[in-house]
Amino acid sequence: MKTLKKIAFWIVSYSIRFVLFATISASVAVVIVGKSSDIKEVLTQTNSYQRFVPAVIEANKNAAQNSSSLNYEDQNIARIINESFPANDLKRVSENLVDNAYAWLDGDKQTLTFKADFTHNKLQLADKLSTYAFERLRKQPFCTRLPEVVNPLTIECQPAGYNLDEAEVSYRQQLLESDSFLSKTILTQDDLPKNGVGNTITEQYDFAPMAYRWLLRAPFILGGLFVLFGALYVLLSSRVRKGISGFGAILFTSGLSLAFFPILFDIVLPHFTKRYQVQSGTQGTQAIFTDVINHITNHFYTLFITIGIQLFVVGLCIYLLEKATRDENARYKNVEIKSGLSTSNQKSQPSPKSLRGKLSFNNVPIQSSDLPTKMNPKMIEENKKYALFKKKKKKQ
Repeated sequence: MKTLKKIAFWIVSYSIRFVLFATISASVAVVIVGKSSDIKEVLTQTNSYQRFVPAVIEANKNAAQNSSSLNYEDQNIARIINESFPANDLKRVSENLVDNAYAWLDGDKQTLTFKADFTHNKLQLADKLSTYAFERLRKQPFCTRLPEVVNPLTIECQPAGYNLDEAEVSYRQQLLESDSFLSKTILTQDDLPKNGVGNTITEQYDFAPMAYRWLLRAPFILGGLFVLFGALYVLLSSRVRKGISGFGAILFTSGLSLAFFPILFDIVLPHFTKRYQVQSGTQGTQAIFTDVINHITNHFYTLFITIGIQLFVVGLCIYLLEKATRDENARYKNVEIKSGLSTSNQKSQPSPKSLRGKLSFNNVPIQSSDLPTKMNPKMIEENKKYALFKKKKKKQ
């Protein structure tokens, strides 16, 4: 039985640490990405909406250009594109996508569906670009010879006999049909990245809704296991106070481990993100995605360090409180009496009235061969009859 108890205690002592770590990990994950509002807050704090269009413009500057391409080096064109795709519109579309993603994870939808309509934005872009282009063209001098290609955004002269009004209408329509900036104005779930065999995100990660629902339950399930293992740890200890002291030691050592955990996790995280990150076509948008991941990671680190410090303090207080309230002599109280090593020359206690009290182990009479040293003659004579060995009188 003692061997089984030791084995059980050993299993519980290691299991409680693992369950504690799992409980905190699940709780932190729920706090960071448990709701759609958490992701929306991250996108806002990283200025993703304001940075997206400038990142696309910067990436297009480095892309191959043709005669019909927009001159992205022109600051006026960059300003018009930013005005046509304001951050509020991007925020509305992004939050709609996030809400639909969490509706799929929650099980409210069987698949991830969304719709982002940028038709109005591209109409605004075509209107402003065509107006800007032909206002610029009207200020140019007449050409001495007819150019082969007339691009109103880049041409340095005005072709003779060129109907600017008709050309402006035609150029506006050309911008609407062009794929130089946002070839599709209505985006759906079918436009999301697919894997090599053509599977959509919901097909690739069909396990995600079940995993998400278990993640939300995990802090409560694991927290209950932690309480259970904590109680077993105390009960399986040789003494309750020793179990409480050991439980406090587990808490503050685990707190130290959690505080240092982000350093180790920082080495593992890059491999994790490289494996699962969505491959972006532009370096600028990839930088935004990386900043979002880094923001989530830093929040994760901060919570782990904060919880680790709190666990360290709580565990240390439990350990020190048990130490401070411990009576070192309590373990050896009455040991002399119960072992028969004490003399019976003590002030007699009143006899218990109840049978349970009379039969109590603490009330067993003690006999000793020790003679009293400081007693009156009457008490000496009364106690002599209890002596096991009487000293013989010396002959004179």
